[in-house]
Amino acid sequence: MWRTNLKILALTLGVLAFYTMIANVIPQLQSEVPAALDLTSNASPEALVAAGEKIYNGAGGCTACHGLGTRAPNMLTDYAGQGPIGARCGTREKGVDCKAYLYESMTQPTKFVVSGFEPIMPDMRRQLSEDQIWATVAYLESQGGEVTVTADDLTTRDLLAHAFRRSAVAVDDASRRRLGTSGTVVMQPGSLEWFRAVANSRARIDSGLVARFVPGLAAGGFDPAANYRAFDEQLERLDARTR
Repeated sequence: MWRTNLKILALTLGVLAFYTMIANVIPQLQSEVPAALDLTSNASPEALVAAGEKIYNGAGGCTACHGLGTRAPNMLTDYAGQGPIGARCGTREKGVDCKAYLYESMTQPTKFVVSGFEPIMPDMRRQLSEDQIWATVAYLESQGGEVTVTADDLTTRDLLAHAFRRSAVAVDDASRRRLGTSGTVVMQPGSLEWFRAVANSRARIDSGLVARFVPGLAAGGFDPAANYRAFDEQLERLDARTR
């Protein structure tokens, strides 16, 4: 009996070793989560192209189809003697320029399908943000053409969404420091104080907009929470009482 069990064990270990070897030989593809781009209203065309290249070759998953040239046209090399995508994108649809065509292809992919290919392109808005899409458009334009995407194509909504992303913000506010400390204070997302800090710092830098806080109607009388308010909130509250 023990010999039979030993043979079964040896066979099992051999099978496991064989499939482990096969698994190590097969190339492994790393799945990436699309990263938020650090783009502002002052983003240069070069910055957009660099960001778009990372999306195209990485988290966007574009090369899975467009890199083969069989399931979808290859973007970076010549196609049917028309050059790479930046050289041919402005001639695909009548009356549609290169930038508009590329954006349409990523957001409304079934509106125009290149002859000879199936409509397998997904709506990239399901996995990429607007600024990531525009950055990818800029990168594709740079492949044999002129980059016409600018920071103006990044909408105010996208810029504000980027500014108010859920990440810590550092502020130089004496009212928020602990007694006897100095320097900047790091505020974590999830509080009204964090929202105010982002509006007064990061949002202004990213979008160029200036936040204005209008105090609500202040009620008079004893205020038991006064000692727990930040200094600037105290000033706003007192100022509202005098109006």
